[in-house]
Amino acid sequence: DDRDYIAYYTEGELVSFTVLKIRGGKLLGRENYRVESLNDDDDLIGEFMAVYYEDPLSIPPGVYIPPTNEYEHIYKWLEEEKKSKARLIVIYTEMAAKKAETDKIDFSTLPRDIAALQMAKQNAHEDIVRRLRDRGDMPAMEELKSKLGLDVLPVRIEGFDIAHIGGKWPVASLISFYNGNPDKKNYRYFRLKTTDGLIDDFASMKEAVSRRYTRLVNDQLDLPDLILIDGGIGQVNAVEGILQSLGLDIPVAGLAKRDEEIYLPGNSTPICLPKRSDALRLLQRVRDETHRFATSRNQNLRTKENTVSPFIKLPGIGKERDKILMKKYGTLQALAKASEAELAQLLHFRADAATALLLAAKNELSKQNARKEKQALSLGEAGTTWQKAAHAQMLSDLARQAADGEYELDENIEEDGMMAAEPED
Repeated sequence: DDRDYIAYYTEGELVSFTVLKIRGGKLLGRENYRVESLNDDDDLIGEFMAVYYEDPLSIPPGVYIPPTNEYEHIYKWLEEEKKSKARLIVIYTEMAAKKAETDKIDFSTLPRDIAALQMAKQNAHEDIVRRLRDRGDMPAMEELKSKLGLDVLPVRIEGFDIAHIGGKWPVASLISFYNGNPDKKNYRYFRLKTTDGLIDDFASMKEAVSRRYTRLVNDQLDLPDLILIDGGIGQVNAVEGILQSLGLDIPVAGLAKRDEEIYLPGNSTPICLPKRSDALRLLQRVRDETHRFATSRNQNLRTKENTVSPFIKLPGIGKERDKILMKKYGTLQALAKASEAELAQLLHFRADAATALLLAAKNELSKQNARKEKQALSLGEAGTTWQKAAHAQMLSDLARQAADGEYELDENIEEDGMMAAEPED
């Protein structure tokens, strides 16, 4: 049962292939091959096989490959040019096989074959990681400098992203790349203060940028060579305005998700790079890392709030009385409907203490309802379109507040780059 499993992994122009060689039913060897190519993924397997199987006698009875649109051409090459009777077998999962057009191809959905191809791909991925680590990401930085018209090489890139759920728990993430690789000790997050309950990504981004770079200026710390925003021309122009108000000249670029287009301030015509471009790949890595970081922090905040009792902050309520209220009422709405006499008897409170507790509960419930109304009103307001965002009128206020030191950067970052718990505001 002799067969080869061929898989590959790409990062920009870097391509690594791994071949698992099965001979006599046993794994005979694992071979890695490195190339550089900007060709489409569909072309890569055929190109590799043409070199790897230069000697027809080296072709085993079965060659297993990932899905490709070039199956027919590769098969004809094996049969007509190499005079080989080898089976060319595409490996699919059961679900993928149902969606694919498999009438004219030889394919396998066996768990054995899926596992072998995944192992080969994992090996190829690990080789790509080693290559990037060994060479750094100089080609990507040089391409970025050229394509974006930067004065200096973007050695330090800082990326921002916003995460919230319907305007609640808004968080901005700041991640840093140095020499093309994540620099986790310089990751930060911002618990946003001006947009809690609002759906306004423009205002959120302005606040985060103001807080970050006011701090760097005040502390006389190094500024980044490039700022990357997850968004289009609207977000880029908003950030550029904040930087100008702070007297800073830091290049800004935005990467729009839909078509992976790059926007620069004041220019609505995007820069479009090839999909396999090293520069685009680096920007995508920065963008994806900011998104992961912001989302993970937002989830932490949601979990924290969802597990905190609504009663524990009320006057006179400790752990034991909190348990009693949770069992009896469960929500602030239910507690607010209780009578003073009922609370006094339940918690063994004096009448005045029961009155104070009931007033505090109603006040907290009123605050919650106000936040919900504020959030609902924010739908369709500034930040939903560039035209509306232009009227947000937050730039001058944010610059003033930042300059006055009204915002502080939360730097609770653990050593591994993950966010530590944030104290209650």
